[in-house]
Amino acid sequence: ILNLGNSDKTSFDEHISEYNKTAWDLAERFEDIYVSLIKAIRTLAYPKHPSTIQSERSGYTIYVPNSIPASVPIFIMRPLRGELEHATQNIVNRIRAAGDKYVYWLDTSGWLDPNSSLDTETTNQDFYLDDSVTPPRWRLTERGNQRTAIFLHMHVCRYLARDGEKCPFLPSEVYEGKVFDPAERDFERYVEGEKEKRLRALFWEEDEKVAN
Repeated sequence: ILNLGNSDKTSFDEHISEYNKTAWDLAERFEDIYVSLIKAIRTLAYPKHPSTIQSERSGYTIYVPNSIPASVPIFIMRPLRGELEHATQNIVNRIRAAGDKYVYWLDTSGWLDPNSSLDTETTNQDFYLDDSVTPPRWRLTERGNQRTAIFLHMHVCRYLARDGEKCPFLPSEVYEGKVFDPAERDFERYVEGEKEKRLRALFWEEDEKVAN
């Protein structure tokens, strides 16, 4: 689970004149670096497909092409106050378009109430402005941390609990998709090919009847 963007947006706003770049340029740079980070995580943290690891532990091996990305889900959180929200969406779209279908955007809108203006931590708000640092930063209160933890638990419970059936919602297949099976892929291609042949034959027969 990655939650980046809050500090970056603060830095962009504070030092944009020093960077000598537009806010658009900085957001694009943020996307590029984030994409590189995710690809590095895939390469270094999950060098093998989970099916391969599990089979090796069981004492046998299976073949999984290296071109198939690890199916361990990576969640990219929308920053809790919405900073660089669209950039985080674009990052997920870029990664998925490149072939990694197991990266997901976790929409956090509605989790917390961002309308906090007090500079002290209280029990009736989700954020407080910490002015002990420069520039001041929004931080989660105890209530904000608890609410965030509850929502996150709903999404990752099935990956942490011993009995996933007791988790509140979101079955694992929502994120994991199907385990890659070369034979199943070939069969699906065969079925699609047969469908195309039959449709072509159907339309050609209709065209011939009209011509006659």
